[in-house]
Amino acid sequence: MNAHARIALLLGVAMAAAGCNSPSSAKPENFQAGLNKYWPEHRRDCLFPAGWRFPYTTSDPAEQAKLDAMVKVLLLKRTKEQKLAYYEPTDYGKSGAPRYCYGYREATEILSNTPLAVKDGFRQTTVNYRYEMKDVPTWAKSEDLKTAFPQLAKDLSGQATDTTPLAQTNVGWQVPE
Repeated sequence: MNAHARIALLLGVAMAAAGCNSPSSAKPENFQAGLNKYWPEHRRDCLFPAGWRFPYTTSDPAEQAKLDAMVKVLLLKRTKEQKLAYYEPTDYGKSGAPRYCYGYREATEILSNTPLAVKDGFRQTTVNYRYEMKDVPTWAKSEDLKTAFPQLAKDLSGQATDTTPLAQTNVGWQVPE
């Protein structure tokens, strides 16, 4: 093998090795990095993702039980007239109203992913991952709230799982918006 062939071979091997370590290669650690870059910058998990309008009035006992758990942690105050209960944020609770977000996800493990397929011009996969919550306020750790809001309890369990699509880009994997 001449010198030019050896150099070309070594260059090809180096480029292949670099491609394997690229942030855009389809590897669990790259999927995890893409998720963990996305969550703190773009999405927080909340008791009311769409937000509620306050003051809020309800006669539904199930809704009252949920909102009363928020009264116990001083996020809301309640007044009641007969069967109707009126809820509005306390001074402490106003900062979180109307969504009451309780942190963002951090992927701790990629459990699986679907085969890569082209969608909207990008190679995409859907990953199944385990996550923990970060930046959780003290009020969200209340057992009363966890009972009233099962998704909160699941999210704070440390063993929560979910699925999210990811798109391959030149700079790594990103959650498509």
